[in-house]
Amino acid sequence: MRPDLSIVIVSYNTRDMLRDCLNSLPQGTEGLTTEIFVVDNNSPDDSIGMVRQEFPDVICIANKDNAGFTKANNQALRIAQGEIVVILNPDTETELRSLTTLVTFLREHPDVGAVGPKLLNSDGSLQHNGRRFPTPWREFLGHSGIANWNRANFDRKYEYGREDFDVLAEVDQVSGACMMVPKHVMDKVGMLSEDFYMYYEEV
Repeated sequence: MRPDLSIVIVSYNTRDMLRDCLNSLPQGTEGLTTEIFVVDNNSPDDSIGMVRQEFPDVICIANKDNAGFTKANNQALRIAQGEIVVILNPDTETELRSLTTLVTFLREHPDVGAVGPKLLNSDGSLQHNGRRFPTPWREFLGHSGIANWNRANFDRKYEYGREDFDVLAEVDQVSGACMMVPKHVMDKVGMLSEDFYMYYEEV
């Protein structure tokens, strides 16, 4: 039977956080059938050994070198069988039915190509999610440090286009920390571009 959700986690030297992430998934996916992939980029902390020993149902892909974020995700996405797929960072922990809520949203909104959650830091503070597409001007302001002269205005005008992160919003891009996409959409538009080794791949 086809799983509801394929979860893809790329790891590099994050064994303890990865363990916490995997332990949180049953509550985050309550009510769903899942398949879980861990793609390890040759971690020196034997992350893959921990997964094989403690999470025998997880599908492991052990790379012999650091393939980077995009290539490693694509290794699992190519063989994922779920109706919906999600890439998830190993330093995340899912709250009760959080991924289930995202799956339900995609099923109820077939016109949506990707969805991301409200993200919280470990102390419960907000981690902004849902950006506008980058522009050369925005990147210049950000990388030069000029944006820090008035960070709130920069974030509102160029980075996010909004101030309220407690309401549903249509955005240009969601964070690769947790990006959920219907499999048929991925099959149509393609996987992550391997021209990007790391960063900007979710754009």
